[in-house]
Amino acid sequence: MAKSKAPVAAERRSKDVSKVDELMAAIAKLSADEREDLFDRIEEEYPSFDPADIPAWHVELLKKRLADAKANPGAGIPLDEYLKKFRQPR
Repeated sequence: MAKSKAPVAAERRSKDVSKVDELMAAIAKLSADEREDLFDRIEEEYPSFDPADIPAWHVELLKKRLADAKANPGAGIPLDEYLKKFRQPR
């Protein structure tokens, strides 16, 4: 009888999510200028990414959010603090 791969896949996904969560928390702590630099570096690292594939409304939303972040650098909170709201028992 073949052993199911589902638990292994789920375990791998949970580890990957943990890494992504860590990255997102670190990104949330960056200033707007640092995030902009990060996005530029990612774009340089993955040249196969075609910005033309991004819907125009996404680009406009990101521009607005970046402008808001630059105008109000202390307004945000780190991702881990935000997520605590959802992890606390009610």
